[in-house]
Amino acid sequence: MISEEIKDKIKDLYIQKKYEEAIEVTEKFTLPEERPSGLLNLVGTSYYLKRNPTKEDFCTALSLFESAYLKEKNSIHGLNAIKNLVIVGIKISNVSKEYLKFLHKAKNYYLEGSINFQDNIEFLQTGILLFTYLLDKKKIREIINSILNGSVASKDLRGQSTFMINYFDEWSQKEVFNISKKNKEVFNKKANDLQEYSKNINDLWKMLRFKLDDEENYKSKLNEKLKMSLKDLSCLSDNYNYLSELADEALFLGNKLGVPHYIISREAEDLALASKKYNECISRIL
Repeated sequence: MISEEIKDKIKDLYIQKKYEEAIEVTEKFTLPEERPSGLLNLVGTSYYLKRNPTKEDFCTALSLFESAYLKEKNSIHGLNAIKNLVIVGIKISNVSKEYLKFLHKAKNYYLEGSINFQDNIEFLQTGILLFTYLLDKKKIREIINSILNGSVASKDLRGQSTFMINYFDEWSQKEVFNISKKNKEVFNKKANDLQEYSKNINDLWKMLRFKLDDEENYKSKLNEKLKMSLKDLSCLSDNYNYLSELADEALFLGNKLGVPHYIISREAEDLALASKKYNECISRIL
């Protein structure tokens, strides 16, 4: 079982483009059978992107992509594995045809993966790249048909497919016209959806701005109340000190003049009540 600490370490090294270190940590702290598909894709990409990769590094990268697909065929990692196998396979096959065997494997995996990813935009784009490179016109036509006659809303993919049909004889001018009409409908719908999305986003920002303004007003009022409370507290403190001074003077004068304490008991009670209210106010404010 690979710890989360090791996974995070490998991811951080990859993000920092320290591909050699990411490979080293993977090899040192994980076992091949423990590595999930996502990690296999990441390490495979690291072998391809590392500084001065060798032929063995290219083969290792492609083999890891293949293992990633076989390990999780139906997941997003399986889809990414097919994409990696095709994209990297095409690039290095342009350098040496010995890597073409991986593209033929990718073809089989693509056909198998069609069951799970047939409507996925990235999967369809990968298929166009793969079968164009392999010059498989029959499969290219199938993919183009699925794009133009399906619910794919990608402007780029539909535009690319519409352009490519000009290189085939299967589509009549009428069919091309109908395809263009459908593209217009799809693009208009997408434009409306984007407009509605934009409106919703604007409404959301307006609501957030209202909330923020409301919070600012509340904060401003609270600060004002706090300032007033501190002002009142200062007044109370002054009054309390003044009363205390009066009490001290009354007691001093009473003693000096021989006036008994019970004569000024009323004043003493008033001072005690004032002190109690002052303390209650302090407690409420703090």
